[in-house]
Amino acid sequence: MKHKRIPLAIAAAALALATALAFTPMRAHGDAGDRGIPCRISWDDTTHGGDWTSAHGEITLTQIMPSPGGAFVAMGQGAATVTYHSANNCRITTGNPFTGHYMATLHSEDGQTAEVDIQSVDTDSHHMDSYCFGNNYFGIDADSPDPAGVTAPLVEGSTPYNEDHTMGSRHAGRAGTVTLHYCRAP
Repeated sequence: MKHKRIPLAIAAAALALATALAFTPMRAHGDAGDRGIPCRISWDDTTHGGDWTSAHGEITLTQIMPSPGGAFVAMGQGAATVTYHSANNCRITTGNPFTGHYMATLHSEDGQTAEVDIQSVDTDSHHMDSYCFGNNYFGIDADSPDPAGVTAPLVEGSTPYNEDHTMGSRHAGRAGTVTLHYCRAP
């Protein structure tokens, strides 16, 4: 009976150690700062060109798959508060701001930088009631905006982005920041 418990105890201890290492941010050698796997992402995004939105969101990374050499894939879900702004100064009476639901994927090949992709998982538009040009009712259906994908250094902090598009004389696009957050063990 004793001989069967020892391998089981060793296997349980090895599993506990592997789990702890998988969820502990990795450190690079030398003065590399907080390089490793972040536990959370936040972002601020503002669209421009006509009606526009501003959003602030946060995602907790719950699925982390590290690989040798600092490579990893991390995924999670979260939400953002999205505020719709009318270019025509329409008065929005209901449905604004609204909550958008998001998922994010971080992917690193080298443990130095990561591709950050944040996308809305909402399947329906968000409805708002507005009154424009006096007291004329307009229903507005808005989608949750997807922030731009960025390549971010794997350190605590923000990476800015800016995308501009020109169609004729009209300019549109988005700008914002994606911030990586590292969790500390208590």
